[in-house]
Amino acid sequence: MKKARQPLVKVFAANVRAARQARGWSHDELAEKARLRDCRIDTLEAGGGSGVNLSNMARLAKALGVDLADLCRRYRA
Repeated sequence: MKKARQPLVKVFAANVRAARQARGWSHDELAEKARLRDCRIDTLEAGGGSGVNLSNMARLAKALGVDLADLCRRYRA
């Protein structure tokens, strides 16, 4: 039986959270580096899709120092 696929926003959010936590950054720190409001980071990581657009996704990837494509990938254990 196949696993249900997660929507891209949820995969992206989980990867942003993991990358942020790996760097020891708070929501505020990531928001400052990405030039976004911290409430957007919090909402995104909570699974909300509001404010998620290509421009904001690219800003987050740049701030985290990773490729946007990597933040959109599903990782398999």
